[in-house]
Amino acid sequence: MENEYRIYVISGEDTVDEEFTSEDIMDLAIDIICADTLEQMLGFLVKGLNDGSISDENYYFLFHKDDYMTLLSDIPNGFVEETED
Repeated sequence: MENEYRIYVISGEDTVDEEFTSEDIMDLAIDIICADTLEQMLGFLVKGLNDGSISDENYYFLFHKDDYMTLLSDIPNGFVEETED
C-alpha cells in the first residue's frame, strides 16, 4: 500500500464555495500531503496543527487515491452531504 491517502492544501486566501469541484481542488493545490494509511495522515495533521508546521488558515481536502471522493472537509457547506444517524 503506497500513498493511499492524499491531502490537497488550498490557500486560505482562495474562495471555496458550493461550486468547487474535485478538479478545482487539484488545480489550486499549493501542496499535496501523502500517506500510506489514514492513521498516518491523521497523525501528521494533528502533529502539524499542534506544532504550527501546518497552517490552520488553509483548506485541507482529504482524498483516497482509488476514488476521488472527499473524505474529510469542513467547507464549503454542502460539499460533503451529511447523513443522519
